[in-house]
Amino acid sequence: MSSGNIYPILKYYQDLLGITYIFGSMPNMYKDTIESISESTFKGNNFKYESCLKILNKYKDRVVYGIGDSAVDIDMLSLADVSFAIDPKGKLEEHVDYVIKDMREIIEYIANE
Repeated sequence: MSSGNIYPILKYYQDLLGITYIFGSMPNMYKDTIESISESTFKGNNFKYESCLKILNKYKDRVVYGIGDSAVDIDMLSLADVSFAIDPKGKLEEHVDYVIKDMREIIEYIANE
């Protein structure tokens, strides 16, 4: 999972969903407590693409599903075999295979593959 969200939230979803890799913005932490968040906490626009590309290059036989919601996700979604936009912004819908309203639509799509 590569997200602009902060790492503690991504860690929650990693544990809940069994996600292997997470990439996100890291606030200043002390143990499990967020001490501060600054503008430098947030990574540049292309970090999602770069972090996903590093992982995908390790795997040859795979199907990649990409989910995004804004134009900054276009490069990252170009790595996906099947791409989805949820509540798209910035004309993202022009760059994906499917526009969805709810994450359950992705689960249904994958289950029917």
